[in-house]
Amino acid sequence: MDDVNQTPESPQIGEAIEVNSAPATPVTPPAPAAEPTPATPATPELGGVFKAGKSKKPSKLLLWLLIVLGIILIGGGGYFTYGKYGDQILIKLGIKEATPATDDTTDTATDTGTTVTDETADWKTYKNATAGFSIEYPKTWIYDSPVANSVVFRDAEGDQWLMDIRFSGTDQTLSEAASADKTETELSGVAVAQSTIKIGSLDAIKFGLSSANEGLYGDTKYLVVGNSKLYKIMLGTGSDSTLIKMVNAFQLIK
Repeated sequence: MDDVNQTPESPQIGEAIEVNSAPATPVTPPAPAAEPTPATPATPELGGVFKAGKSKKPSKLLLWLLIVLGIILIGGGGYFTYGKYGDQILIKLGIKEATPATDDTTDTATDTGTTVTDETADWKTYKNATAGFSIEYPKTWIYDSPVANSVVFRDAEGDQWLMDIRFSGTDQTLSEAASADKTETELSGVAVAQSTIKIGSLDAIKFGLSSANEGLYGDTKYLVVGNSKLYKIMLGTGSDSTLIKMVNAFQLIK
């Protein structure tokens, strides 16, 4: 029969199949993302001297700091460097104010009308070539030799000797002679305070004697060795500046 429904034939493998569909809208691919522009790194500030993106010359403060550092390193000691230059550096940096200079000098008036009198200008000179010494004494004084190897001086108006110089031959040193004389003096009951001094350019030993000796030796005795002799210069009780000046005028002669 012609009316019989026929099953449509299945397409064969390899045949094209037409599909009635609307044409596909082409898909536009997304635009690539823009790469971020790298930010210019900011230059770190150093004590307010440099700022980002700008260049400045080092300030005077930085230069002074570098100078100070150099001085400390070269000198090897910041303590000593500061002690000598610290104030100047602080003043340059403006940290410390300069102290106004003060005038510490003091005007001293000189009295040109005052005449200094040499009290020994008119003194006399005693010389003993045999004993090998000389000494000056006031013009109002006199001398005498009451015993051998001794000469005493006193005021012409007085009757008590004020200086007695005794001399004798010796081969001892000053130290040896002083030790022996001190022992002898102390044996007589007189306390001795010993010291080494100078009489002009001469080495001498000074004995300070106690007042208990009742004028036997006086208050003070000086020992000098020279010209192969030992000289004992003994001052009377109540020794004054005149006697000290006489002692200082003692000299050895040949």
